[in-house]
Amino acid sequence: MKRLSILFIFLITCAGAMAQQVQVEKHSKTPLAYPEFRDGAITFTFGTTKTYKADIFLKDASLIYKSGGKTLKASLAQVRSVTFGTDSFIPTGGRLGRVIAAKDSVTLTDVTTIDMARIEHDVETGKNSSFLDMPEFNVFIDTNSDYWGRDDSYIPLKTEYFFVIKGEAVPATEKVIRQRIRPDKKKDFKELMKNRFWSWKDAGSLKQLLEYF
Repeated sequence: MKRLSILFIFLITCAGAMAQQVQVEKHSKTPLAYPEFRDGAITFTFGTTKTYKADIFLKDASLIYKSGGKTLKASLAQVRSVTFGTDSFIPTGGRLGRVIAAKDSVTLTDVTTIDMARIEHDVETGKNSSFLDMPEFNVFIDTNSDYWGRDDSYIPLKTEYFFVIKGEAVPATEKVIRQRIRPDKKKDFKELMKNRFWSWKDAGSLKQLLEYF
């Protein structure tokens, strides 16, 4: 009985650790973050804020907006932040990253883009439709409406986490972040890495590191 109890506790512990580290597969029926263009408050680097009908193109997490009857791609070098309702985004290594949490000059973001490797794999295996690239907008237009009309159709997505430190996008990986930890927090960081319930793929876990920079 004692052995069974120990085994049960071990299995529960492993299951909890695995659940914490497994990423939920994301997908979308359109190559945009939102189903339709919506009001986006764009704050520029020179301080002005203007509202446009805008969206985020998921191929490269770029900002696209409507102006003068045209759909344009914004230069993120001139953008400080974008707000869609309760969602806030900031430039993260040349792409738009959703703000998860921030402390002082460090912001935790996630960047969601189309999983092109998965697309290519699905095309090779006959599971996906073809796309037509529009160079002037760098936007994909689906050429197979029958495919996307099916209930099981989807565009696979992937999410990457970053710490934006004074404007620099730093990938949320142990090898990179270890070099950025404050000297007085290195011991705490080492102990945190031993926590089997902590994960580099979990936003809740990553938030803890905001205290370590």
